[in-house]
Amino acid sequence: MAKKIFIVSTAVFILGVIVLGGWWLSRRFQSNSPTKVDLQRKSSSENFTGNKKGNVSEKLNTENKKEAKGRLKKIIEGKIKGAIIYKNKLIYFNNNNFLKADLNGAGRVSVGSFPYRRIEAVKWSAKGDKVLVKDDSRFHLFNLTEGIDHELKVGIDEAIFNDKGDQLIYKYYDAKTGTGSLNVSDLSGDNWQLIDKLSLKKVNLALNPADSQKVAVFAVPDGLTLTQLFLVNLINRENQKIFEGRYGADFLWSPQGDKILVSYVQEKDKSRLVLGIMNSKGGEFQGLNFPTLVEKCVWSADNISIFCALPGKIPTQALMPNSWKKEDFYSQDTFWKINTQNGKKERILESEEITTELDASNLLLDQEERYLFFIDRRSGSLYRIELQGKEGKPEK
Repeated sequence: MAKKIFIVSTAVFILGVIVLGGWWLSRRFQSNSPTKVDLQRKSSSENFTGNKKGNVSEKLNTENKKEAKGRLKKIIEGKIKGAIIYKNKLIYFNNNNFLKADLNGAGRVSVGSFPYRRIEAVKWSAKGDKVLVKDDSRFHLFNLTEGIDHELKVGIDEAIFNDKGDQLIYKYYDAKTGTGSLNVSDLSGDNWQLIDKLSLKKVNLALNPADSQKVAVFAVPDGLTLTQLFLVNLINRENQKIFEGRYGADFLWSPQGDKILVSYVQEKDKSRLVLGIMNSKGGEFQGLNFPTLVEKCVWSADNISIFCALPGKIPTQALMPNSWKKEDFYSQDTFWKINTQNGKKERILESEEITTELDASNLLLDQEERYLFFIDRRSGSLYRIELQGKEGKPEK
């Protein structure tokens, strides 16, 4: 009897050990298993640390937050070409599209597209509804209203719109005769008129804002060549030389057309740029003691001040402006406001506010002059500087 009791007791004890052991193992397993909240946290953590795209996005977001605190902001990334401002909207070309955007870079809308191959120049009509595009050495006219591209005839190597945007003013080179000419035509190229014969092979054309009957003609700036500036009357075809004697000169007319900003290089140091100003007849020339190109400047609407980027890190062996135009190097710019009457200069950004190297081109001011815009040649992105001392609440 005692033997039976011992066997039963032993069996009960062993069974109890098994049950307790199973319960303990079960609790230990559960304590090591993730809960629903734990699984969510783990998933989130793995997505942040293990996903490279997530890391890049997070990094960019952090950089943008830091950048947004300053007055210098990159507002549109890409390879931007030919930016203008019309009716408080940015208009530009990027990635085979003509786009409009708000002044903070938001609200981007395509207003036309065309697969250009290698854009060399973009020139807009006054109303921003038509654009001349020099692509792979050929000029095209794109009408944003109609969404149609029209390739201009072979031989047109420089072209601009007239002040109304309903005619073309262009330089034509006849390869058979080796002669050049200044012409005017309809946008279609029909009803063309010969204005004058030109001996210069490569020229720039520009309109005087105050006198649309006259077009400025001058050689493409070359640091080894003395520049001559001609004014040609499109009505009576009179040709007048108003400026000569500076190497690599380029010109930028004031809003009222009574002043011309001039950049050129010194005769003894071809890497040294000089900025000057003269009246619309080529007289009263005075230096501004500021070394930059007119392509890095924009006039204020007050007809007195200019906003300019001052290029740094120009190689001593550079031939200006040729080396810069060919992108043999990228400059490191600072940004200034200059009074053309008294020569006073002031920084519009302190050095510590510029956290990346920028080579500014295509400078623009909005109508209220709250912002200075420019395209960085190094990255192709569009930047905006918030200007101080202007009325109106800056746009975020």
